[in-house]
Amino acid sequence: MPYRITTYEQAFEEVLSLRYDEKMQAFMARMETYGHTEHSICFAIWKAQDKLLKFRQDTRFLSILENEIKKWSWPKGDPRWDKYYEKKAESNKMRGAARGGYIYFVQGKSGGAIKIGYTEFPEAQLQLLQTGYPDILTVLLLMSGSRGDKDKILERFASSRLNGEWFKPDARLLEEIKELSTKT
Repeated sequence: MPYRITTYEQAFEEVLSLRYDEKMQAFMARMETYGHTEHSICFAIWKAQDKLLKFRQDTRFLSILENEIKKWSWPKGDPRWDKYYEKKAESNKMRGAARGGYIYFVQGKSGGAIKIGYTEFPEAQLQLLQTGYPDILTVLLLMSGSRGDKDKILERFASSRLNGEWFKPDARLLEEIKELSTKT
């Protein structure tokens, strides 16, 4: 089953194993007139799938489906959305304040290309990179910074770019790393 269910076809055919026929289309059109969106209805179906699967052959299915949509899908203009967006903004603000980003420079122990990247989780990022790298990666420099700061560094060394965020370890880049490491 897909991770995200965003269309009626996915919700009915992949989650509930039902045809999304004319009867279902008319039912969904009616639910939309109450202010529910396709996205929120699909979420409701995904959330209530265990119950809906039990009743999909029952004559009460559409009634049960409507109740589950009303339970899990808030129509446009519902005051609960205001609270939801307030909490989401507050959470994002706190998350941003609680963690900062880092610009990292990594290279294999045996030398070779240097990766310049940005992450909020340096240890996890190093493990992720190590998975696909044949040599043991070494952190040459880890410093506080933003994605924008990283992008400026990438632009400065565009002539040394090998692929993506991997660069030739030329003298100019190595000097920059040395200089930046004295500032951190």
